[in-house]
Amino acid sequence: MLRALFFALYCWLVVECADLVHTNQVPCLGNGNSPFERNCIVPDLIDTAPTGAITIIYPDGSKVEFGNELDPETVNASVKTISWKADANSLYTLSKSDPDAPSRQNASRAPINHWLVVNIPGSDVGQGDVVMQYGGARPPQGSGLHRYVFFVFKQQNRIDQTGQDFTALKSSRTKFEIRDFARKNDLRHPVAGNFYVAQFSQFLAPNSTKTSIR
Repeated sequence: MLRALFFALYCWLVVECADLVHTNQVPCLGNGNSPFERNCIVPDLIDTAPTGAITIIYPDGSKVEFGNELDPETVNASVKTISWKADANSLYTLSKSDPDAPSRQNASRAPINHWLVVNIPGSDVGQGDVVMQYGGARPPQGSGLHRYVFFVFKQQNRIDQTGQDFTALKSSRTKFEIRDFARKNDLRHPVAGNFYVAQFSQFLAPNSTKTSIR
């Protein structure tokens, strides 16, 4: 009887702690028709690929195009243009995540929360509630390419930010699982997405004064 109880407790701990460890599919098998599946964003970050696209343009005119490589200096400033097919009478959540910190093979700090805005009316991001300010890309030297993934979710209701969960979210960027956030806030599956990849450049040299976002 006692042995059975210990075994049950062990199984419970395994299940409860599993969400605390982020793992990537390495090597990426690249199966599926969606670029999110071919780049293993499904299942590394989310369970179902979005069917819609987010249009994202940076101040220098560079576009995010489903896995194109952009320099850290290009994406350092927040986006100039961002839009998606939206219902003007609905609210949306926008996220940007890096599942590859400090590297894709050793994602011990991942996912990094690079941007989180909730309660966006239509696609007017400027009118939404910012949970986490925008962060660019700061992959460590030698860590290879990182994926930087944008998702948009259609909300079922207005998201209340007064709980302890949101206090914790605003204090740390590390280990932010967007799939868990979506589940807790009844966001279901993302309706739109896009992503780019980036790697270390001299813009990120040690004497840089930029923030330590990965």
